[in-house]
Amino acid sequence: MRLPLAPEPAPPSRDGRIITIDVLRGLAILWVMTFHLYADMIQRADAEPRHLYPALRDRLAEGAPLHALTALAEVIMSMGYQGVPLFMILSGLSLTLSAGRRPEAPLLRGYLERGRRLLVPYWTATMLTVTTIATIALLQMLIHGGSYHDHWFGVKLARTVAVNTRLDDVLYTLSVFGWLFRDKPVTIAVGSLWFVQMLVVYYLVFPFALRLLNKLGPWRFLLLGLAFTLVARSWFIFFPPHWIDPLSRIRLLYVFPLFRASEFFMGMSLGYLLVHHRAQVAEWVRSPFDIAGIVVMALLLQMFGAMLKTETDLLTVLGDPAIQIAMVLFIVPVLFKAPGRLEVSAFAAVMAFVGTVAYAALIVNDQMRYIASFLRQEDVPGAAWWSFLVVIYIPAGTLLAYPLAKVLGLLPGRRPAAPAPQIDQASVLQAQPAAGP
Repeated sequence: MRLPLAPEPAPPSRDGRIITIDVLRGLAILWVMTFHLYADMIQRADAEPRHLYPALRDRLAEGAPLHALTALAEVIMSMGYQGVPLFMILSGLSLTLSAGRRPEAPLLRGYLERGRRLLVPYWTATMLTVTTIATIALLQMLIHGGSYHDHWFGVKLARTVAVNTRLDDVLYTLSVFGWLFRDKPVTIAVGSLWFVQMLVVYYLVFPFALRLLNKLGPWRFLLLGLAFTLVARSWFIFFPPHWIDPLSRIRLLYVFPLFRASEFFMGMSLGYLLVHHRAQVAEWVRSPFDIAGIVVMALLLQMFGAMLKTETDLLTVLGDPAIQIAMVLFIVPVLFKAPGRLEVSAFAAVMAFVGTVAYAALIVNDQMRYIASFLRQEDVPGAAWWSFLVVIYIPAGTLLAYPLAKVLGLLPGRRPAAPAPQIDQASVLQAQPAAGP
């Protein structure tokens, strides 16, 4: 007789939330936001990891530590887009963890609640972006004169990219999925929230994927998700549908959930391990040597995925999944480590705050990108520009995310974890084999 697994005691938490998950979520969102700033400021063809890694190697070989640190910082910022798969992994983990610690809501009610928390902020963000563009156009008209119509189409992102937002752009954005299939290179109003359509699909499949996870176990479930993603990407790259234009093919490959679902399944597998096998996995990452080995493997996979994924069709198939596995390896020691100073540090408190307002912070960050572009166009004095970057762009923007998250209902509630289910001891004794020969 096989008994159902009971959840292990919950890891250190605050108000029913695991602190390290919020810390990791905060780091992921900050990584994405610094990437936006880096991409908007640099705009160089060689500002991507496959070019920047060799530059870092050269600086190290020259024995120039300051230049090497600068090159390392540029490598890290250029890979900020990897904060998205990390965020998706944490989403799958959090949903599975929640389902393991308390009863899952009825299917329809769960869909409606998650849909509200996901789509209402998304639609609000779209309207905020249009409002920001309209305000900047008005300011440009007041400063330089001319017609409002001309200045509306004169608003730029990253100082050089004309926004040219029209009604159809807004409607495509509001449709959540429609912009994916446009032949227009980019729908500006989508902004940083292009990942919302992925979460919609992940949330829809989660209840059914959870049943499969419970049936297969975390390892086979993880491998199944990885195999599914590799097969889907291979099919789409080597046998692309003729009815999809080349631009949409590239876009779909990198942003459509069918071709990157492994990240969510990996997160679900981690959540299952955290609920049912936390002590066992913690033993695997107890030694500093074990952790060092895991980090080295993660770095190698990350370099492989970041540098080579566009070199050939085969490497394009493998690139993103390699980065996803790297993200998993990076966070496993943090998730399963024994509680220590990190959980009570000021750093953890700040990052956990950012993690709890992550969605709203991205919404505010989109507006900050337009403001930064406007200030650069207007050639504001250096002191004002650096004050904006250092004080407002991320710090004040993240603080502004708190009231926005509160209005949109995105702040976590105080929900203590449910107690572990009780298992009848007589049944346990009956299920055990008799002792002795």
